[in-house]
Amino acid sequence: MKNILHLTLACSILLAIANCLVSCKKEKKPEALFNVYNDGCTAPCEIEFINESKNSSYYRWNFGDMSPVSSDEDPKHTFSSAGEYEVTLTAFNENGEDEITQKVLVVAPPIIDAPNAAFSVINDGCIAPCTITFENQSSNETSYQWNFGEGGTSNAKDPTHLYQSSGSYDVTLKVTGPGGVDSVTNTVVINSPTQAQPIADFTFNNNGCLAPCTVTFNNNSQNSSSYSWDFGDGGTSTQGNPTHTYQYGGVFSVSLKAKGNGGLEDVATAEITITTPNSPLASFTVNNDWCNAPCTVSFNNTSQNSNSYQWDFGDGGTSTQVSPSHTYQYGGVFYVSLKATGNGGLSDVASTEVFINSAPLYTEARIIKTEVTYIPNLPPNDCTYWGDGCDGPDIYTAFWDYTTQSYASNLTCDIVLDIQSWDLPQSWVCQTPCLIPSKYNTYAITVWDSDSPFTDTQVGISNSFRIQDYIDAGNFPSTIYLDNNSIGVTLYLQWQ
Repeated sequence: MKNILHLTLACSILLAIANCLVSCKKEKKPEALFNVYNDGCTAPCEIEFINESKNSSYYRWNFGDMSPVSSDEDPKHTFSSAGEYEVTLTAFNENGEDEITQKVLVVAPPIIDAPNAAFSVINDGCIAPCTITFENQSSNETSYQWNFGEGGTSNAKDPTHLYQSSGSYDVTLKVTGPGGVDSVTNTVVINSPTQAQPIADFTFNNNGCLAPCTVTFNNNSQNSSSYSWDFGDGGTSTQGNPTHTYQYGGVFSVSLKAKGNGGLEDVATAEITITTPNSPLASFTVNNDWCNAPCTVSFNNTSQNSNSYQWDFGDGGTSTQVSPSHTYQYGGVFYVSLKATGNGGLSDVASTEVFINSAPLYTEARIIKTEVTYIPNLPPNDCTYWGDGCDGPDIYTAFWDYTTQSYASNLTCDIVLDIQSWDLPQSWVCQTPCLIPSKYNTYAITVWDSDSPFTDTQVGISNSFRIQDYIDAGNFPSTIYLDNNSIGVTLYLQWQ
């Protein structure tokens, strides 16, 4: 009978142990965890995901780019386009599931500019036989193919070519570069010895003189025998080198038509400015150029003798204000012009270049140092406020997350004992820069007096801040000052 009792007791003990083991096993739930290899690569690119989950038997991966999910343990995934993707791993076992999400960054490939074919012609209209020089003005090109329109070719950058016969020739330049191929065609005219093409050309003196004033025009035309001048104010002349008196101010377009043998002709034009005692003079200054986009630039109008204004900010924006401000949304070099108009419709134009820096593509911040700069009522000035006599409070800082209503444990600093007023500022340096957990959450720094074994007392809480606000504004300070009446705190940041 005693043996039976012992056997029954032993079976009960073994059954209890088995039930405990089963229960303990059931309590082990999966813990999802993974690392990323090749984050920040250039699209298209493959990123490898290293699964470090615990207590897991099978998995589901969502790569955040609308692609099919994967059940591989350590998948590799190709991202075809640039962007920031939220990758989610869900780990499963018989007791449940766990999920973790990380962001991966895929950057855009560099933009290769397409070539732009262009050239100018020197000695066009010469008398055959004659040599023409072709001046290459292309961009983003590495090689050249010239066709001179009468069978001749060249691969030189700036070739010359001898035309033996008169005629009109279509010259084609084809350029090739890393960004593709482009071509352009211009017509070259070669005149015969008995029918040379006129070339109209002239200069003038006294530009900008005060009305009424006389201007002399010097005719430099070639292969021409008769001339027709239009002085832009209703006056005309057929003289070779005329003079003309302008009675009032303004900007006048002067043209010269030169005619040669066979009825061939050519026209040259130029603008001349005649001023009045009250002619407008456009000018302005710029404040805050070289700022990081997006940013606002102020323009101070210093024009004279003017009453209306037309601004062009070089990025499509315009204004008719006297001294406007303009916000540039992206970086670049912008050609800003101001047209100032005065009485009688006279106007003047001033222009300058404004340089705007492109905003850095920072996406997160890390704390490299926390510094307490102010605590009220410290000894030796006040030995009663903190209840520690003249020893002062034993302080430490903590990182409060208003969004989650919790403290970030990885950003809690060590205790510094018996703080006196002369110990401030007091700094805590992170040996490894501490990542601020979420750029979207709102944070503050709290300073505490350690009263172990009693409850710690909060010394003060700093002003709040949110990292995304700085990213949205394109402002990436290395220090953030979070001072208020209860506490003074400075954060030193590293942007990435």
